[in-house]
Amino acid sequence: MSDHRPNMIVKILEIALAGKGATITKLIHKSDLTEYPEKLKMYMSILEDNRLIVYHKGDRVYRTTYKGMNFLRTYNYTIDLLSNLDKE
Repeated sequence: MSDHRPNMIVKILEIALAGKGATITKLIHKSDLTEYPEKLKMYMSILEDNRLIVYHKGDRVYRTTYKGMNFLRTYNYTIDLLSNLDKE
């Protein structure tokens, strides 16, 4: 994932975590990728391949998995830790 924007991956996971999940339309609009649907497809493929997000066919929504929630928690903890280092 090094050549991908981690903040976009985090944003997609957070959108899919909120409420009852997110439709593809909601993900496109809230992730600011309305003009770049191919980029969203790429990010979704990465997230699904790594089992960080899953599509629920019955509800037709994407939801962040438990593994995705752990990723978000670790990512946010690391960002907080690094920002505290800057203060010292």
